[in-house]
Amino acid sequence: VGVFPNLVTFAVLIDCCGDALLAEKAFEVFREIKHWGLTPNVISYTSLIDACAKVGWPERAELVFDDMLSNGVKPNEVTFGALIDAWIRVGEYNRAVGVFNCMVSYNIIPAPSLGFALLRLTRKVGALEDAFKVLLTMANLGIMPPLTNHPQLIRMVSILAVQRHLKDIESDAAELSSEDENGEQATEADGPVAYTLRQRAQRITKNNIKLMKSRKEVVEEVYPNEPETTPSLDDESESSLYNTTPPIDDQAPTPLEYALWLAKINISQSPSNRAKVRAALNTVLEAANETQDEPAAERCQQLMKIYDDLAEA
Repeated sequence: VGVFPNLVTFAVLIDCCGDALLAEKAFEVFREIKHWGLTPNVISYTSLIDACAKVGWPERAELVFDDMLSNGVKPNEVTFGALIDAWIRVGEYNRAVGVFNCMVSYNIIPAPSLGFALLRLTRKVGALEDAFKVLLTMANLGIMPPLTNHPQLIRMVSILAVQRHLKDIESDAAELSSEDENGEQATEADGPVAYTLRQRAQRITKNNIKLMKSRKEVVEEVYPNEPETTPSLDDESESSLYNTTPPIDDQAPTPLEYALWLAKINISQSPSNRAKVRAALNTVLEAANETQDEPAAERCQQLMKIYDDLAEA
């Protein structure tokens, strides 16, 4: 009596093809599943997506994912992890974050380690917008980074606030310096508005080069003391943090609002971390002043006073 292959057999074969970087062969094995009268399941599809990821085929990985959905097969956390990996391997961090958010839309709660890994990668390449999206998604799920990393994150999102501000100014300057309705270029003679705004954008960009460079180590090393294991959700010393979400109503918080929220948490949650958070608030205040965010600057100064009072107590 012969032994016939089952779905586990095919999944193992597809995994072997992926490990050997033989993605085309993995597709051939996948097609054989139906020839044996079997229906691919989530493990079969996930193995094929992983094989695509290993050879740098994120587009084909997404096609496999779409085919999976069209056939009524529900993805799981491992499936999304493989698809995220496919985009990360080719440096498309924005697409990886998109998959991460799609995962949440399927009511699949990602493991904290997956979110932290994606956060580290986006931060490492300077993709601060993508890193901030990951932070907000995790916060909405009640997942917080370790307290020891909060000072670095406060600095990181403060830098993001300045970057956003500079982009807005440069965009306005470019628009105002473009041709007007008569086809003439905006010049100083046309009035100070367009000319001055463009000059201001250039000046602010130049003045912030030192700020960006001085914070480079923050952008590159947001996790200098990364713990070997992800904090347990059952850890009593950390549990209250995992049940705390940022002040999100109809709109997501700005980077500075997020930074101030982290600083506020550390007042009561992490006494040993206060000195580093207090130092990080200097960056928040710089960013608030640079972006002309007076409410954020005022709240930051209030928090700084609280930290100073606690240090003297």
